[in-house]
Amino acid sequence: MSHLTLGVHHVGLSVTDVERSKSFYRDILGFEIIGENPGVFAFVSDGTTMITLWQTGTEEASFSTCGLHHLAFRAPDFNSMQDIERRLRDAGVPIQFDALGLHGREGRLIGLFFYDPDGIRLEIAYEAQEGEGNGLPVIGGCGSI
Repeated sequence: MSHLTLGVHHVGLSVTDVERSKSFYRDILGFEIIGENPGVFAFVSDGTTMITLWQTGTEEASFSTCGLHHLAFRAPDFNSMQDIERRLRDAGVPIQFDALGLHGREGRLIGLFFYDPDGIRLEIAYEAQEGEGNGLPVIGGCGSI
């Protein structure tokens, strides 16, 4: 059986102070800042893993609170994205933004946001190739709740 996903595309974390978190990942872990909107979000990467930091937290995480903004899985191709969307719809899984859509730093990321049975926000992501995803709506993407 071929896989429908190809590992983790990125991990999005809700934080209370994006500048403090950005400094931690950069200065302590050696991540590079690859994109940001100061006071709102920062994208950091170690060259293999990208973490997106979103200043949406109102309190620090503890064992009794959730700290994951969303978890994104990489899809191997656009057809797999459509297959996954069909499977989600067939199973009655809530889909945020109601469909596949374009978002990301350059609007080239095709994403599908949905929720697991416990309400944890998940995404299937695919970086569109030339001509793929034409006609898809632009969706709120990562910054939207």
